[in-house]
Amino acid sequence: MRDNTSLRSDIAERMQRWTGLLLALFALAALLDTASSDLNCTTKPFVFDVFKLALHSRGGYCELKSCEKLDTGKTYPHPPLTIQGLWPAWSNGSNGPMGCSYVEFSNNSVKLIKDQLDYLWPSFDSYIENQDLWSREVQTYGSCALCQEKDLGNGTNYLMQALILYKSYNVTAWLEKGGIAHSYHETIALSRINETLTKSFDGGEFELYCEGSRDGKDILQGVRLCFSANKQTPTKCVKTRDTCTTPDVWYLGSSSGSVVPSTLSIFFATYLVLLFLKH
Repeated sequence: MRDNTSLRSDIAERMQRWTGLLLALFALAALLDTASSDLNCTTKPFVFDVFKLALHSRGGYCELKSCEKLDTGKTYPHPPLTIQGLWPAWSNGSNGPMGCSYVEFSNNSVKLIKDQLDYLWPSFDSYIENQDLWSREVQTYGSCALCQEKDLGNGTNYLMQALILYKSYNVTAWLEKGGIAHSYHETIALSRINETLTKSFDGGEFELYCEGSRDGKDILQGVRLCFSANKQTPTKCVKTRDTCTTPDVWYLGSSSGSVVPSTLSIFFATYLVLLFLKH
């Protein structure tokens, strides 16, 4: 009989393969479903050379911010690290442009990928709905991405690109493979996190972002990965100032761990996408 750890690992691997297939199907569906946006790009410079995929920790965020309380014993259906944003930036470390154009975007346009967005790109603020968060990200950052990278086409595809990068470069899985688990009881050596991500994110640069402290140790709020703007492949970029200053940091997650969508729901979602593509 296999132990629970081995069983969970096998399930996680199968779910990752299924999710990768779904993302490809969803991407195709989104391309067929939504016409290219009519953009009115502003005259201010919006050219950038890097995308930063920003991930953040619900546990870390809720330690400092106003959000839904993490109740003991409650399972939150999200990985320890979820998407915060896909941000245009410059490789010299400067923040990229924002609000380059108004983008036509509606909740209906993301209906095929809503479950994945709810799972991997949730709002942690109790007063901001998920759909409002996605719309804000599209208008603030996606607009500049669409003005420069015309192949993205529309706001749905911009969100889709973030999902694909998240699944292709799964930081949560890398940390777990390196034996690094989120905990409210013990801290993790910062050097260990750096070493694990350096080995996994080959050819790319990343940043660890800390804010706040707990028992005198910094709280790891998130990880930011650098990708080339035109190819969306790992690339080098200048790190901003160090925000993690203590040798050990807190890597906080949901109080009861995370769960993944059931295999049945995966098959059902696949069926819906294939059905849509027939029409």
